[in-house]
Amino acid sequence: MPDAVGIVLGLGSASVPTVLAAAARKVTPVFVLDRQLPGAEDQMQQLPPRALLADITGQSDKQAGNTLAGFSLKGITTFSEYALPRASALACALGLPGHDAGTVKALTEKTVQREALSAAGVHACRFEHLPAGSCGVPPGMVFPAVLKPVVGAGSVHTLLVRDETEFRYALAQAPQGIDFIVEEFFQGDPAVAGADFGDYVSVESLHCDGQSQQICVTGKLPLTPSFRETGMFLPCSLPQPVLAEVRALEAQAVAALGVRHGITHTEIKLTSSGPKIIEVNGRLGGYVPEILKRASDVNLVQLALLLAVGKLPSVAEPGFEGVTYQVFLTPPDRAAGRIGRIGGIDSISEIEGVRQVEVRAQPGDLLSAEDGTQGLLGVVYGQAADSGSFAAAAKQINDLLHMEIST
Repeated sequence: MPDAVGIVLGLGSASVPTVLAAAARKVTPVFVLDRQLPGAEDQMQQLPPRALLADITGQSDKQAGNTLAGFSLKGITTFSEYALPRASALACALGLPGHDAGTVKALTEKTVQREALSAAGVHACRFEHLPAGSCGVPPGMVFPAVLKPVVGAGSVHTLLVRDETEFRYALAQAPQGIDFIVEEFFQGDPAVAGADFGDYVSVESLHCDGQSQQICVTGKLPLTPSFRETGMFLPCSLPQPVLAEVRALEAQAVAALGVRHGITHTEIKLTSSGPKIIEVNGRLGGYVPEILKRASDVNLVQLALLLAVGKLPSVAEPGFEGVTYQVFLTPPDRAAGRIGRIGGIDSISEIEGVRQVEVRAQPGDLLSAEDGTQGLLGVVYGQAADSGSFAAAAKQINDLLHMEIST
């Protein structure tokens, strides 16, 4: 029987069906449920009747380790940002590979990460930690700045604040009871990747026993003003000298945080003074596994499962034919209310190169301005001959999409 791997459920970058497909004949998945983790119960509902499930809700790490001991796990992992600390603690309790406590803290708490990167001389950035309930402007804060939760993913509750007035208002409207970070805003240079594309990229890397391998650099479409992602593509459009700088910076950042195991998804801003770290995430990036699998034969979800049992597969750097893309069907920035009619889908489906249009939202669904990238309406998957053809297709998709939102 293949090695058993524990997968801690939670809101994240891989669905249960995706994990099951990736695990087939490679590992035996054991799904680990802690109902206190965001999205865990929703994922549990996706489990087939015969799936192996361990419910550790309410248990200490030691108690959960005893519960899991009966499954003879050889590894444990998660695809959820919110479950990383729990997965790390369980790995430690069971003597399995995983992030140590200090590393997982640096990967999940943005202030700790900024401190670690600065201390290592990788990338200094002005920032301030704002404990829950803060209302004043930190001394010496320079605007514009970015306000976001210390722990979070997908740009949820993330805002650009241009001055003290916007800062105070944003903080007053922010969810209560959680810590925030306000940090320097990096002005991107659209000329680096190309005027049609985003001023940032992400780097996907594998790590096992301190050995690291960069798999790909993913290109992006421009962010919305509130930092929602609008799409991604492979290969990225960066010239080779910039690509080399991006890869070197990512390697330095990962080393500075002490990452020795698992998968990282590192977002990097492209500025006129060179690339700068947005953040390093200790798990798969959202939507990245799907686009990489469509563009090549690399299955990042499967690789994550193999890494969990201490195996670092030899993965050749993917070669790409043309441009493989995902364009997100994104509502108007900061829009809120109930979704009415979503139009233009049939016309989008007929665009040359479009392979699939996946609509996730339905009329009547509630749209929140704070949902971040998770609030997208759907995804358009496609293929283009080159970056110019892709840019034209992305524009056409966005021009054709229209929707009604009732407040």
